[in-house]
Amino acid sequence: MRMIYRQLREKHPLLQMIEGCLDFPEDRPSIREVLRLLEEARAEVRDEQTDMNKLELLRALQTQPRNQENVELEGQLRRKEAELAEAQGQLRQKEELLQSSEREK
Repeated sequence: MRMIYRQLREKHPLLQMIEGCLDFPEDRPSIREVLRLLEEARAEVRDEQTDMNKLELLRALQTQPRNQENVELEGQLRRKEAELAEAQGQLRQKEELLQSSEREK
């Protein structure tokens, strides 16, 4: 629920799409655009679920006695988190470029 409230405050792209679908027919997004946004939203939900799983793993690792395997797992987790953050940044940049190119049309 916190994720939904945060996204509502941030004007989530799906809310923009829904509002666009309720707009005048000539201003509505194409079905391709709607499908693309829905696919991105589904991928985002999967990413957030993955983030939650990583957080649970990290908490479990912190409560267990530290051994070499735990240290290695923590390192892998941190690398994956960095990769995820980079991928999310790249996705945001692509979305911004797409939005700006569509505004120019």
